[in-house]
Amino acid sequence: MTEIIVSWLFAISNALLLPVIVTLLLLLGWSVVMLGEFVGETISRRKGRWLVLLAVEYWQQNKEEQIDALLADLEIRVMKKLEGSQLVLRLGPVFGLVGTLIPLGPALQSLAKGEMATLAQNIHIAFATTVVGLIASAISFFVLTVRRRWYAQDLTDVGQVLRSAKAGERNELTIP
Repeated sequence: MTEIIVSWLFAISNALLLPVIVTLLLLLGWSVVMLGEFVGETISRRKGRWLVLLAVEYWQQNKEEQIDALLADLEIRVMKKLEGSQLVLRLGPVFGLVGTLIPLGPALQSLAKGEMATLAQNIHIAFATTVVGLIASAISFFVLTVRRRWYAQDLTDVGQVLRSAKAGERNELTIP
């Protein structure tokens, strides 16, 4: 009975290898896309932070209620923008580890049988999945770290515009 259960577990584990590899490739692709978006965002932020400029424009047009809505919308956008990076950051190593462990079973069986070519192939898969998961995670970590700082500053600056607007300080606002 135990052998039947173990053979089922082994079959399920082996069946998951291809979906894990595909998921790792998708995570890597997603992290590369995020890196490209990050580069584009870096370039556009040098020209001006549009959210802060929009808040100042609303303030100048006496649209304080829209600044409140803008701040709430900004918080939601920030959370949404950071979620993708957080997912890749956490899932990359998980799928990398799973992709490492799955081929180790067949690798050990190949070692016991003296099949060195199969052993080498499975070890190669194990290391490759680890590397891909870690690279996807590292890219995501970099993008997430910088964006958190940017967005925290944006939220602070829009909050400053909102406080100035509510206090009626029409002539004292400087664009952060």
